[in-house]
Amino acid sequence: MSGYGRVMQRVDNEPLLMSGVMFDITARRQAEKELFRIKERQKAILESARDYAILTLDLNSRVQDWNAGAEAVFGYAEREIVGESGDLFFVPEDRAAGVPERERVTALQQGWAENERWHVRKDGSRFYGSGITSPLLNEGGKVIGLVKVMRDLTSQKQAEDALKEADRRKNEFLAMLAHELRNPMATL
Repeated sequence: MSGYGRVMQRVDNEPLLMSGVMFDITARRQAEKELFRIKERQKAILESARDYAILTLDLNSRVQDWNAGAEAVFGYAEREIVGESGDLFFVPEDRAAGVPERERVTALQQGWAENERWHVRKDGSRFYGSGITSPLLNEGGKVIGLVKVMRDLTSQKQAEDALKEADRRKNEFLAMLAHELRNPMATL
């Protein structure tokens, strides 16, 4: 219950008559508890996803929200990055080529944009990130920003590049060997 009252009459500065009203707020309290539970669950889910950077951007590409995974991937503490441009995460050559803006436009027009390329951490080091950017909608379905989910795949990318290089060297060696076997006297 929630009540409001007011002293209507006093005698010698002591309340004599009071009027008021009482409201049953059971449904409101239950809704508040459920909302709190949902928010706490969402927060726990976002903070548990430490391998994934999850962040939101406003329509001007300013960082709005940041999870622990984003801190681990990008190196910025939340207090350092909220309000800053999300373009900071793109390598300089991609920024110069307009990649961040194209990604935003694609996400808003198509409902999502893939993002698999080299990115920059706070310390200037590069990492290979793979993720997706999607529109962030309010309760009414209006776009209020973007949500970005990304994972650091640097070690996988480096292993893939090493395999490609080894394959290239193997093919070079086999080509040279085939040539030498076709013409064994050339060496002499």
